[in-house]
Amino acid sequence: GAARGVPPAMGNGFDLGKAPASETPNTLLFATGSGISPIRSLIQSGALGDRDVTLFYGTASEKTTAFADEFKAWEAKGIKVVHVMSQVGGPPTYVQEALRLALENVDAAKTCAVLCGQKEMTEAVIEVLTGHGVAKEKCIMNF
Repeated sequence: GAARGVPPAMGNGFDLGKAPASETPNTLLFATGSGISPIRSLIQSGALGDRDVTLFYGTASEKTTAFADEFKAWEAKGIKVVHVMSQVGGPPTYVQEALRLALENVDAAKTCAVLCGQKEMTEAVIEVLTGHGVAKEKCIMNF
């Protein structure tokens, strides 16, 4: 077979040092589409072990949902999974809508967010979070 080059991994990873668990024990994860892959790696890494974690994951439909077979294992680790699908109906149909519905349970001073996915989603989620009082520097992305 022909030799193939493999590009290096993109992004810088998620710097949870910006939001230590001792200060921000509540961690909200946000992913859309293929953005779930880096979030899945974070979940599998064990780096979230000392945190209260909720994952908001947006896909078009069940058919386009990666790692759905892992949701139960994640929930067994204590991660709450909120899965929304934009082409199935709702509400909610987008993660930022699901977040708005959950805001009453979000203590802004003790919360950080980790986001990976479409630019429109990340911008909308950050707008909702900062509007609720979560510090923008506690919204962590991998680039």
